[in-house]
Amino acid sequence: MDCIPKKIHQIWIQEEELPDKFKDCQRSWQKYQDRGWEYKLWHGTEIRQMLKEHFPHTVNCYDSARSHSSRSNFARYIILYLHGGIYVDTDMKSIRDIDHLFEDRKFVVCKETPHQLCTCIIGSAAKHSILERCLSYYQNRHYDPYQMSYLASGPVFFSKRFGDYIRENNQDDITVYDTHVFLPVSFQGRVDMDPDMSDPSLKGAYTIHYWDYSWKKSVGNISPMNAWIITVLIFLAAAFLVWGIYYSVRCRK
Repeated sequence: MDCIPKKIHQIWIQEEELPDKFKDCQRSWQKYQDRGWEYKLWHGTEIRQMLKEHFPHTVNCYDSARSHSSRSNFARYIILYLHGGIYVDTDMKSIRDIDHLFEDRKFVVCKETPHQLCTCIIGSAAKHSILERCLSYYQNRHYDPYQMSYLASGPVFFSKRFGDYIRENNQDDITVYDTHVFLPVSFQGRVDMDPDMSDPSLKGAYTIHYWDYSWKKSVGNISPMNAWIITVLIFLAAAFLVWGIYYSVRCRK
């Protein structure tokens, strides 16, 4: 198997253009083109076509997904599987050169927690078995579009497929970096402006994740469970209002 090629991939599922707030992050990755890297921002239509051609059973998963987050999970797996390279979220910024972290390696991941990997940055050679496991998983299994994205196709899902591979194969082609290398700020500590690079907490970090969740907005109707909860709350509110009016009228008599 070849090593990770010098390609950087990002995904923007939405129809509108990439928002200005992500442009600075995007430029931090586009600068690698000056050193021989390829850069591409992928969109929904071409992603769906790749899934249809190579893993047709995933098209239903992609189409029925209720959030852009869920769709982008399948997108990163198929892009890396077919083309290899490095996938990074649009709200991640390169703050130090990452070339040597991926050089001469076949699969690179980072811990999000001590027991779970992140999917916001993944490096892979093309056709790696871990990605094939992710894309083949729902071939004979039911995909629940209402399940939380991180469980159905995101970090938890990915960590389980990764674990299955590790148990069945040697680990010579795998590199797992510590959380701080790519995620010096956890999802509980959002970053709203450019970090101070002299901050000791960023020592040894190569990227920073801004943990922006606006791109994860729903792309479909609300789930049946949420709809049922909303209906019940509306009913209770209406019943309480009617009771209040009735009680008020009765007290005046």
